[in-house]
Amino acid sequence: MIGMKIEERLLVMLNQVGLSDEAILPFMQFVDEESPSEGLDWSRLFELAELNAVSPLTLARLKKLGRESYMPFDLLARWEDRIQPVRERNEKRVEWAGKLLQAMSDAGIEVIVLKGSLFADVIYKDPFYKKM
Repeated sequence: MIGMKIEERLLVMLNQVGLSDEAILPFMQFVDEESPSEGLDWSRLFELAELNAVSPLTLARLKKLGRESYMPFDLLARWEDRIQPVRERNEKRVEWAGKLLQAMSDAGIEVIVLKGSLFADVIYKDPFYKKM
């Protein structure tokens, strides 16, 4: 991650599924109030999360690590507002996919899921982790 800006490095770390919270903690020095001189640009982190369609997962990880309170309040509110429609759409997708898979099973049709939101709960432990 040489040459990457703080916000870029943090986004990568926060969104790596197999990375434990403990492994991310050293990167939180850029978030913690004790290191304001490092200059984390919260707005830039938000923009990058939006650009990469991972705003829900990024915010969820920040919350899990207890760092959302370091974020400017107005940006946190904007972030929450931005991810709510994603959550609502993904809830509908999960509901629809469940009905579809049940109907196919009832009809005796075997289905193999190759990718998509049906893996979100298994891989990310959150079916609402990103915009689909």
